[in-house]
Amino acid sequence: TPGTGGLVPGIGLSAPAALGTTTQVQGSSLLANAGAFVAINFAPDSAPVFGITALVQAAAAAVLYQQASGGGTAAWPFAVPNNAAFDNLYLYAQVITLDPGSPGGLLAASRGMRFRACLQ
Repeated sequence: TPGTGGLVPGIGLSAPAALGTTTQVQGSSLLANAGAFVAINFAPDSAPVFGITALVQAAAAAVLYQQASGGGTAAWPFAVPNNAAFDNLYLYAQVITLDPGSPGGLLAASRGMRFRACLQ
């Protein structure tokens, strides 16, 4: 869902989510200095919420806050447990930012991202 100026927030990982490491979920093209959230869960969704399409299932999701930088970026550390039970586990994430210039006047959102925890 686009925000101010028609920019759609971006989402990515700083490095693969290898077991026993910490990576970062990174947001880009966010409204400068705006409040931003990342939602992470084990299941995807596609539900309209406050003018965006939530692509991460809300029930039991981890939702973390970070203020976007003046350059419109934010990063959330994500520690992957060093436990083989987590190998090949898929997670779903989405960046959502407060953005009064969005079509709904409240939120802008990235596409959904699916990523996998892995041994390497």
